Amino acid sequence: MTNRDYSGYDQLHTWLFEFTDNNFNNSDYISVSNTNTRITLLKPGWYRIHLSVLLDGIEPNIGPDLRYFIGLLKDHTFVEYLYSLWTTSAATQYQYLESSTLVYSDGTNYIEIRGTTSPQDDFNIYNNDIYNQFSIDFVST
Repeated sequence: MTNRDYSGYDQLHTWLFEFTDNNFNNSDYISVSNTNTRITLLKPGWYRIHLSVLLDGIEPNIGPDLRYFIGLLKDHTFVEYLYSLWTTSAATQYQYLESSTLVYSDGTNYIEIRGTTSPQDDFNIYNNDIYNQFSIDFVST
């Protein structure tokens, strides 16, 4: 789900992922706050982040290139893109992405997932949980 409650991420083209329906196997490792947009990694070490999501509202290239990005933020600072798409005339309204990465936490760091486009275009997460999964696994110290 998209969350546009926070300044800087409060527009149709820039927003934060909101993680609803959270299931924790062990809450000693993570906590969720900030209206379910911020995930604090509570134990020092490496975490595997995995995101599968169906994006909705992707526009084909009708003029200037439209670029869609899903980025990983750590402590409010960009770390890396989990997904990027430059649309073409063959683009469809829906784009499925599946991405994984590793991130290190000192036991106090938090992560957020940001959706954004350039130039500005409205897009969303398709509203069906069967396509949308997010997981975090503690890997190693």
